[in-house]
Amino acid sequence: DYYEPFTTYGYLIDQKFEIGDWGGISGGIRTDWSSNFGDGLNFTFPHANGYVALSGFDFWKNSKLNSSLSYFKIRAAYGEAGIQPGFGARYPGIDPGNLGGSLAYSFQTQARNPQIKVERTKEFEIGTDFTLNTGSGNWFSAFNGSFTYWKRSSVDVITNVSLPPSSGVTSILDNSVDLSSKGIQAQLNIPVYKSKQLTWDFTINFGKAKSIIDAVKGEVASFTASAGSTQLKLIPGQAIGQIFGYSMLTNI
Repeated sequence: DYYEPFTTYGYLIDQKFEIGDWGGISGGIRTDWSSNFGDGLNFTFPHANGYVALSGFDFWKNSKLNSSLSYFKIRAAYGEAGIQPGFGARYPGIDPGNLGGSLAYSFQTQARNPQIKVERTKEFEIGTDFTLNTGSGNWFSAFNGSFTYWKRSSVDVITNVSLPPSSGVTSILDNSVDLSSKGIQAQLNIPVYKSKQLTWDFTINFGKAKSIIDAVKGEVASFTASAGSTQLKLIPGQAIGQIFGYSMLTNI
């Protein structure tokens, strides 16, 4: 039998405070430890979020606005997360093979990196939730909606970096890419019909996102797509997955 044992454990501290129907905040940290890093390495990820429900205040409840916009909340959140390298990413190994009729071993074509780190992702978002009252009957009594704008950045993303053939290997696993993305998400829920016997809801979801490569360390290996010889490249300042190929020679 063959085993690849490794250990990952950690602890989570989280605290939440709410004040009536007005708002609340929460936050905490998560710290992990992994044996993938030899003697072990700690990495900590914080998070926090909060909201203010304006519709819970007396000035809102006593205003004419409450009759048409019965619920309105503003919220924001921030958090970090990480992805650790896979087992054996930091230390070299050998591959078995055949040489004539004998068993032989060779170094792996992808070099290992003892300095590789955890890739980290940070995200911030802000948004709102609301309920718009449109009537008291069974049909189209309200519109429930939400909108979110988010922005995310990832640093030390783990990928293969090409190396010259004279090094004896083709590539090395490294923290070689920084990238960022942003986008919006929206949802609209409409209770089309509601009675004691039947409830009919209609929901619309919309999302849009764009990701950009911020920085690349070294010559990142191309990713070959399934469409023939087409290759996808990671280029600083451009969107993820730029398509590269070969031009056909039509004249000599």
